[in-house]
Amino acid sequence: MRSSLRLIFRSRPLCLAAAAGLGASAIPTLCHGDHDAARIARLEKLVDAMAARLEERAEDVAAFSGQGDMIFSWSRELTRCFPAEAKPFEKDMHGGFNEDPDTGLVYTGIPGYGLCEISPDLKTWRKLGSDERLKANIHGIAVFKHAGKTQIAVAQNEAARVLLLGLDGRVEQELLQPKGGEFNFA
Repeated sequence: MRSSLRLIFRSRPLCLAAAAGLGASAIPTLCHGDHDAARIARLEKLVDAMAARLEERAEDVAAFSGQGDMIFSWSRELTRCFPAEAKPFEKDMHGGFNEDPDTGLVYTGIPGYGLCEISPDLKTWRKLGSDERLKANIHGIAVFKHAGKTQIAVAQNEAARVLLLGLDGRVEQELLQPKGGEFNFA
């Protein structure tokens, strides 16, 4: 046991990862046999100090990014609102967000998961629709009104199509990539 403890704490990256991921309180004190309780206590104090430093640095993440009208910030509280079942797909998100100006609801697509509606306060996420096509990459999204009816258009570049959706996520129309000849009126 003594040699494995020495190995863990000699590696600064492992120690920092343990402090960040587990927190100091999750690292047990092992004091049996010939283990040096004072040494282990010093190591636990060191882990506590490193965990505190990491927590301080986490505040740096809240710094703003961007410029002009495109300034962004990170919120720990809002990050916790992201749906747990969508987390495995989060890394693939990149298609944007669009707000319905009438309701303040925000819409986005998560490849592999589907289309989501986010409350105006950004705290409640709801998955819309059950059509498997909604799980494809949504590379662009627009909320628009046509003939008094609000709809969502999603561009799916990898599937080479645009889907027109109701606000409930139901696919109302699919526009596929032109095959050629569609506009040959001669």
